[in-house]
Amino acid sequence: MPQFDVLIVGAGISGLAAARKLTRDFKKVLILEAADRAGGRIADLREPGFPQPVMLGAEFIHGKLPLTMALLKEAGIHYYPVDGKSVRMFKGKEQRGDEDDWSLVMEKLKSLKEDISLSEFLSRYIGGEKYEGLRESVLDFAKGFDAADPDYASSLSLSKEWQQEEGEQYRIEGGYGRLIDFMESECLLYGAEICYRETVKKVNWRTGFAEVITSSGNCYSAEKIIITVPVGVLKMEVTEPGAIEFNPPLPERIALIRSIGFGSVIKAVLYFEGAFWEAKTGTDTGFIFSDEAFPTWWTQYPLSHPVLTGWLGGPDAESYRNATEDELLEMALHSLSRIFDMERAELKKSLLAFKISNWAANPFANGAYTYPTVSVPQPSEVLAAPVADTIYFAGEAAYQGIYGGTVEAALASTLGLLSGSEELEITSSNS
Repeated sequence: MPQFDVLIVGAGISGLAAARKLTRDFKKVLILEAADRAGGRIADLREPGFPQPVMLGAEFIHGKLPLTMALLKEAGIHYYPVDGKSVRMFKGKEQRGDEDDWSLVMEKLKSLKEDISLSEFLSRYIGGEKYEGLRESVLDFAKGFDAADPDYASSLSLSKEWQQEEGEQYRIEGGYGRLIDFMESECLLYGAEICYRETVKKVNWRTGFAEVITSSGNCYSAEKIIITVPVGVLKMEVTEPGAIEFNPPLPERIALIRSIGFGSVIKAVLYFEGAFWEAKTGTDTGFIFSDEAFPTWWTQYPLSHPVLTGWLGGPDAESYRNATEDELLEMALHSLSRIFDMERAELKKSLLAFKISNWAANPFANGAYTYPTVSVPQPSEVLAAPVADTIYFAGEAAYQGIYGGTVEAALASTLGLLSGSEELEITSSNS
């Protein structure tokens, strides 16, 4: 007889949301998490020397997202709009953007009838020397915001997403980590068990039964299993450390999963003695864009903490998968020195603390988040269908909609899976 009603692999927001819902419905649930903490790609760390939690993963709420905001309200956690102007900098001087030209891009995208890669779209419809700068801006946005490889990214899917990106952005007071703390405590309150540092190595299964074996040799069983690990983990070969082997194998499902776009991100969070950038950009700056190795930066405005966060996404971030933290720090400082036309030594002297996350190098993620490709424009179609009503996949990759790659996507996927008894029918061992 199975030990649990449901096994959940991964204690990110998706796994915690699933466990919270199931335990509230009196199901016996075990979460297995490879890391030593909950949260997954929500990674808020309390680091000495920083004036606030260091947000190495998810940080923003991209619009008025109903599930995220309802959960924050339930937890009593406040959020606030991300104010401040956006500037583009080059060698210490502000540059004027090309917002008018972006309307041309959106117009051409909306009229697109067949799906092609973003690179092909730009070459075919935004060609010529006149639009060279515009093409670079679009490519940079896709790589930065969507962590996408333009040679594979779906133009039709990106068009739908980008049409929604005009909404207000928000930050959570104290970071998403507070929401993870709330969800974790709720799971434990309702009786879920959580085992940390338990890496699932193998899933033996048959209809109505799943057994997992962890790298430490422990064995757990249940009637159902929900896999919430990042797509980057599911893409791994079974011979790689951290990979999950299914027995019997799922060759068609895994082959499709490996076709899903999964981008890389590097974040550099730097805490300085003072907000030196305000002399060049003003005191009300929110985002800073450039053509440097770390092209995108943001401040903590309207908060006054002198912290800059650098962001590098897409294939450019992937190329630094094996870079050391010191190498990435030097790259970040070099970028800032060119953006603000300052000596790197001066910046380094004023640096009080730093933390860098390289999600491609994280063994529990192997990347940052999904993006739509021409071959798999809707990753959810690959992941959403259960296997023999026994193995289920949930998380941001299993979400279908315009908010892909977000916390909202992870919540929507999971709660959608559990919203109807026909989706995940369980005979509770407690009944």
